[in-house]
Amino acid sequence: MGSKDAKQKKILAGLAAVLGLEGSADDPLAVLKATAETLGCTVDDDGTTKLADEPEPAVARGKKRRRRRSGGADQAEEEEAAAAGEAEEEQAADDDGEEEEDSEGDEEEEDDDGRSHSSDGEPEEAEGGDEEMEDFDLTVEPVRIEDPRTPNMVVGAADIDDGEAMFQWLVSPVDTETFYEAVHEDAPLLIERIENRSYFAGLFSKDEIDRLLKTGNMQYRFNVDVTSFSAAGRKRVNYNYNGDKEPEEEAAPEMADAAVVWRRYGEGCSVRVLHPQRFCDPLWHLVARLESYLQCPVGCNSYLTPAGTQGFAPHWDDIDAFVLQLEGKKRWRLYGPTDPEHVLPRYSSRDFADDELGECVLDVVLQPGDTLYMPRGTVHQAESLPDSHSLHLTISANQQRSWAVFLEEALPQALALAAQSSRDLRRSLPRDYFEYMGVAHEKEVEEPEDSEEEGEGQGGHEDPRRQAFTAQCADLIETVMHHMPLDQVADQLAVQFLQQRMPPPPLQGAAAAQPAAAGGEAGGSGVPSKSAWVRLAQLGIARLVIDTEGPEPIAEVHHCMANRRDLHAKKPADEQEALEEDLEAVAVEAASTIEFPIECAELVDILLSAGSGEPGAPAAVQVGELPQPEAGCEVAAEAVVQALLEAGVLVVVDPQQLDLGAARDDAAA
Repeated sequence: MGSKDAKQKKILAGLAAVLGLEGSADDPLAVLKATAETLGCTVDDDGTTKLADEPEPAVARGKKRRRRRSGGADQAEEEEAAAAGEAEEEQAADDDGEEEEDSEGDEEEEDDDGRSHSSDGEPEEAEGGDEEMEDFDLTVEPVRIEDPRTPNMVVGAADIDDGEAMFQWLVSPVDTETFYEAVHEDAPLLIERIENRSYFAGLFSKDEIDRLLKTGNMQYRFNVDVTSFSAAGRKRVNYNYNGDKEPEEEAAPEMADAAVVWRRYGEGCSVRVLHPQRFCDPLWHLVARLESYLQCPVGCNSYLTPAGTQGFAPHWDDIDAFVLQLEGKKRWRLYGPTDPEHVLPRYSSRDFADDELGECVLDVVLQPGDTLYMPRGTVHQAESLPDSHSLHLTISANQQRSWAVFLEEALPQALALAAQSSRDLRRSLPRDYFEYMGVAHEKEVEEPEDSEEEGEGQGGHEDPRRQAFTAQCADLIETVMHHMPLDQVADQLAVQFLQQRMPPPPLQGAAAAQPAAAGGEAGGSGVPSKSAWVRLAQLGIARLVIDTEGPEPIAEVHHCMANRRDLHAKKPADEQEALEEDLEAVAVEAASTIEFPIECAELVDILLSAGSGEPGAPAAVQVGELPQPEAGCEVAAEAVVQALLEAGVLVVVDPQQLDLGAARDDAAA
């Protein structure tokens, strides 16, 4: 034993010397602890030794989540093993330099964004995906701003023609750029206008609802909803009928009787007017201007709630919502998400019970003039106060306008294009791939330690045919990515928006311009004279698209000037109405599309850029200075101008209102 003790002391003395622990040879614990730290371990007071970077809590959380999502312990353990391998790779990547670290951070950000837009099913599993979900910060910190301006310091919405200025008016005093950088899609925003409770005066009112109901043209379910919600029983009941008994489900919706609606309102029912912008000019003006700036369909509903009642259960919506408090007061409660997949969801939620709600992040009473912005997926509920009715507008935007939607359009087209040019995509699948592909063939794989050779280590390996199949798929997907029709899909979605948006209201005051009339600047036949100056009637109303699907390419101008205001945001309720709407859509599309020979494309582009505000674009162009279409085209420049004038896409402007010198210089350039 003495010899053994002497040997141990000698080893400890040698280790102490190597580790620079002079005088510690007689303290075995100090030497062992230093040795463990050198090996990247930590030693607790009770002697427990483990790797310093061992992420026990994160693995435990991930294991629970993976099992819930995958439904199998084997898959959970496999993903944990993969996560551990990725952690080692990330550590190695960190050592490669700061530049690569920043790049990987950007990619992780894109993954998070893509996942958050896909709440309609289980997200695609991606490398490191579960770890990103575990680290996803669900903290919501609402932004609260007080607007110090008084009524004499602001203009009303009716005096604003520019789309960006209208959006700025909506979120003031927050700057538009600040809103998109610091608020949009990240946090609720509350703007309290204590000094200006008349900020939204003239937009809409309870009296306006009464006027609309008394026209006899407000149809239940399509124009107006009458509902009652019991907070105690968590039950919502619709009263979309005039009689004492609810009609059969297949019965056609009735026209709302104003007296019946107001009687039920007095009994505690809420009255929702759907799409009042169809009938109310100030809201037409507001919605159309916002659409021109946001470049997506903008919705609008009004909610009239009696004192002391609640209209709807807690839920989230699939839109970015701007709540404009018009009359009375309403208490709003907003809740944080309980799962990363609930952030920026693609579809609206069901109604929630109180025990399903997350942390209440904002509890506020809105008063006239206040604005509340809620990103998509914000769970909320609202109730009027006991002593006051409430009327508010909800302005909605960005419904189904995510990267996921864009890629849903682009990927199938990219695959079709790639299959035309890639022989590999057209090759037959392996004869026997059923034998090694499929859920039943997933195997747990443990990478061998300290060796890259197959067969070493404790774990097994998946079928090499499976590895080859996966690698081939990855190569083919990369081929598809090189055929992404990004511009074509952008044009496709832009045309879809033009067909859906409201026709723009007339411009106000000095910004207004008149279409060409017979005589004067236009010739007696309606053809504009060569001395006439023309420009785009309003921003964003038209788009040039090259259609290559036919035997010959065509230059098409799609515009919204023929859209019907009374059909804005209309959705069919049954097959017959869907058929009728399809026929109407065909008619509107035909009226909203002007076709020109492809040789006119450059000329049309010049005309649509005039007055568009784009960098380098002229304020207006003179008809006589326009280039003629390319050789071989039988359509003259004057005829192109005339067609666009007749459609309302272009207007003739008064030369005295223009800086002709600058306009001529721009046109010449």
